[in-house]
Amino acid sequence: MSRSPPLPEIPAPRPTWQAALLLALAAGLPTFLALSTVSWLLAPPARAPDPDLPPQLQPLLPPR
Repeated sequence: MSRSPPLPEIPAPRPTWQAALLLALAAGLPTFLALSTVSWLLAPPARAPDPDLPPQLQPLLPPR
């Protein structure tokens, strides 16, 4: 019985910049969502406009 020659080694595909970008986005999105949620939860509550201040110094609030 004759032995077949060894198969040539096929190099593993190298990760491309698209794969690196996808990995960074996949890792960054949960981190961004977690940090933005925490900052939203820790933000001070919005204040009502101060009637003693002129309108130019009032904070920008959406109309009711």
